[in-house]
Amino acid sequence: MYNMAIRTGTTIATIQRVNCYFSNMIYIGQLFWLPFHPPPITPTPQPKGCDLPINIEAVDPGRSVTFVTINYPAYQTFTVTMGPAGTQGIDGTVVGTFGTGTVGSLINTFNIPANLQENSEIDIRVSTAHAEPYCGYTTFRNNSSTVTVIPQPDFTVDSNDINSETECTEGGCTTVVNFIIRNIEPAGFNGTISYLAFLSDGDGGVIEIPGSTNFNFAEYGQKSVTTPSVSGLYCDYYYDCSVSVFVDSNNAINETNEENNRAIYLPN
Repeated sequence: MYNMAIRTGTTIATIQRVNCYFSNMIYIGQLFWLPFHPPPITPTPQPKGCDLPINIEAVDPGRSVTFVTINYPAYQTFTVTMGPAGTQGIDGTVVGTFGTGTVGSLINTFNIPANLQENSEIDIRVSTAHAEPYCGYTTFRNNSSTVTVIPQPDFTVDSNDINSETECTEGGCTTVVNFIIRNIEPAGFNGTISYLAFLSDGDGGVIEIPGSTNFNFAEYGQKSVTTPSVSGLYCDYYYDCSVSVFVDSNNAINETNEENNRAIYLPN
């Protein structure tokens, strides 16, 4: 149910409420009515200089080039062209397209066209189709000797590393979520990682806990996280809450795999 909520831009509580279904367990063959949320409006591009960065990550000589886009405008479609050095890729050979969606930082690989496979240097250009487009260009050498492949981190969270703890006093009960973020790739990362934790008590009560933590490791590493405490749900050994955790929730970090950032803990 958590994945349905994420994919349709709504919340677990909303799905449960409109379907009069207040369990977190779903079964094969069940039908749910999902509230309609219109897609986000594509912003109207403003005039820009042709200065979007294209970071060349790897070259397979005569065959392909891999590059990274960082902080590109969201919800845009870019056409990729290649041409001889000095042309800036203008009126070059179209080799493909890519879309930014909500994430402006992507890794892209495109084939070098046959008419440029013997060139020692090639210009590559990315551009939207607007009259005053977002665009950028750079030159890469058609060999592998000048390129260093930059490893990317890969953050993951596992359901076995998630739990909730409740403490009760005369003033009421508060709950925290504990989980572990792991970097499973040999790539250093020194910065802040955002997260979202969702607590659900099985009776329709859902609390969202946003937060962030610093992650500073040279290579592989892990970080134990405890969220701020929240009240309103009662979760303990006898009445456990289900917990969902989403790491890098703002998609700010380039990773080798963006599909393993979520996990769900379900009580027995």
